[in-house]
Amino acid sequence: ERNGIYIIDLQKTVKKLEEAYNFVRDTAAEGGTVLFVGTKKQAQDAIREEAERCGQFYVNARWLGGMLTNFKTMRTRVGRLNQIKKMSEYIFTERNGIHIIDLQKTVKKVEEAYMFVREIAENGGNILFVGTKKQAQDAIKEEAERAGMYFVNARWPGGMLTNFKTIRKSLARLANIHKLEEDGTFELLPKKEVSSLKKEMDKLETNLGGIKEMTTIPDAVFIVDPRKEANAVAEARKLGIPIVAIVDTNCDPDEVDYPIPGNDDAIRAIRLIASVIADAVIEGHQGETPVTEEAAEDAAEEVTE
Repeated sequence: ERNGIYIIDLQKTVKKLEEAYNFVRDTAAEGGTVLFVGTKKQAQDAIREEAERCGQFYVNARWLGGMLTNFKTMRTRVGRLNQIKKMSEYIFTERNGIHIIDLQKTVKKVEEAYMFVREIAENGGNILFVGTKKQAQDAIKEEAERAGMYFVNARWPGGMLTNFKTIRKSLARLANIHKLEEDGTFELLPKKEVSSLKKEMDKLETNLGGIKEMTTIPDAVFIVDPRKEANAVAEARKLGIPIVAIVDTNCDPDEVDYPIPGNDDAIRAIRLIASVIADAVIEGHQGETPVTEEAAEDAAEEVTE
């Protein structure tokens, strides 16, 4: 000690540094990771630079409570941040914590999606409309039917694309029950059995009614909220089926072939975009209802609100 200042033993420091070095080296050799932490001003730059130099993680601003003890919640926050970063090219600004989507980017993406869907329809292809969230159900059904396409607006049946053979068996069962009802067989069966068949028919109709005429997997899918419809996205990607989707700031645009940035919770926005996609199918089949820049801008205005 000199003048009230304690002088650290240099030899002890060297020894402890060697011990720490060997421990960290062994951790890295076994594939482990090291978190660099230093939030005081004097440490921030060094912590970030050295952590990045060796490809490790770091905290150099403020330690977030529960970062280690409640890592699951922290991962959710990090995932949200990563999604926003991926959507950053479509974000115009932020106001009161709400991200405002760039109108011009939306217009461009609406037009790209329209041209792609129109080409699919021109070549005789089919589009599957998918939107099971409450805000999307009516628009998905109505616009798909208007364009003569298939839809899923209740619950995504697992394996609908990747195991379509099994789904076709369920569709055949639905058709068979309908036939029993239409040809008068119901009148000859016991009431209890008829009641059971009607319940089964209603359930199948709710889940599969929008695809009961679909005989092969679609050539493309249009999805409202790919984050919610993760199973549909996964199956389509596995089979190489192109995806057109409305992507909000909490979605990953990299999972979609033709992303349309917009508000996927607004009923008017969903309906308008779905109508544009339906118009593309109709034009592809009949050479009618061409999309205009004005229509694309209208759609963009809706999805950014």
